[in-house]
Amino acid sequence: MTYRFGLRLLNLLTPSPAPQAGPIPFIPRPSGKLILLNVSDPVAMQSLLALVPRLIEELGASVLITSQSAGPFSCSDIALIEAIFVPGPRDSPLEVVAFLDHFHPDAILNIGDQLPPILIDTAANRTIPLFLLEAKAPRLLNSGFDWWPGLMRGLLARFRTIVALDGGALLSIRQAGGRGDSVQALGRMEEASPILPYDEKRRQNLAKILNTRPIWLAADIESSEEAAVISAHANALSVAHRLLLIIVPREAARVPALEALILSQKNWGVGLEARNELPNQEIEVLIAGPEAYGLWYRLSPITFLGGSLYGEGCARNPFEAAAMGSALMHGPRPGAFGTYLGRLGAARAAVAVSTGQDLHEALTDLLSPDRAALHAQAAWAVASNGVDVTDQVVEMVRSAIGEA
Repeated sequence: MTYRFGLRLLNLLTPSPAPQAGPIPFIPRPSGKLILLNVSDPVAMQSLLALVPRLIEELGASVLITSQSAGPFSCSDIALIEAIFVPGPRDSPLEVVAFLDHFHPDAILNIGDQLPPILIDTAANRTIPLFLLEAKAPRLLNSGFDWWPGLMRGLLARFRTIVALDGGALLSIRQAGGRGDSVQALGRMEEASPILPYDEKRRQNLAKILNTRPIWLAADIESSEEAAVISAHANALSVAHRLLLIIVPREAARVPALEALILSQKNWGVGLEARNELPNQEIEVLIAGPEAYGLWYRLSPITFLGGSLYGEGCARNPFEAAAMGSALMHGPRPGAFGTYLGRLGAARAAVAVSTGQDLHEALTDLLSPDRAALHAQAAWAVASNGVDVTDQVVEMVRSAIGEA
């Protein structure tokens, strides 16, 4: 009763949107099963990249993506995942009813914290399965009406399953009224960590040549970071005199200049993969190309993510290295991977550095095999956990639309 009265009061006190001029235009409904994703989290694009292809390929469903809040993504983003972007209905009875009458979704997945009350309640009354994903602290869309007794609790009860991001989010959801086994702290949905290909015979050959030699990889290095990497390697050689640096410049055209820079500063042996030179005991630095990252990640227990220290930002997915058991170091410029690096840092799976001196100190610390192994194990766990969350969500939706 309190919930129903709260909804009526919310409708009375919320200004009605200006009416549309004529019928509301809709694209034709795709045939077959249809899943609606209503997105309010501005960082949800990574999750959509993980979830949407799975829903399409494994469930044979079409996917509509909409947002009733300020657009957290662009239509070009949606094109990457073969979903259909449609403008969301304003949260008014007239528009929500027209939207649901036209599209008849088989399930609705609300991603993020903003809850559209009319859409949720109307869909639930039609027995459309509802899921709340990646929630932290749910709140009503465009409303200061969260305080009404029973309203938030009633809305949360309309969801078949609520997936909280972590234990703190789970507590917030329970305090807001989420109850029972329907609320689970699973985490963020992610794609499977990219497993890069490699030549196993070549790996075995190099492993025999290296013969337990300590290695670190400077991946995708920009020219502005070359001096810091060279300096860190020089300092680390005083601790581990057999240490090998594999360095992959972001621009292949930098290879000759990078070789000349190293030879002008240090009395080191420098090998070039392009000349088919192998990292024998006389080679302190191997300059390699990006085609064999799958091999370098497998050989090196430590990886520094280039572009993140003094460059334009990290351009390689950090989970590439994490999935191969390589401990990570990165600078303060995460590029497109701030969310990933934040999670890796929170799990003590990556070491953040701010200067070249920090890089040297972090490298020296990670040269301890036990320390590197702890970071690498934590990185692998973070990289694989998000895939498990996506698996569970796909199975929840499969069960729901199978019952419809």
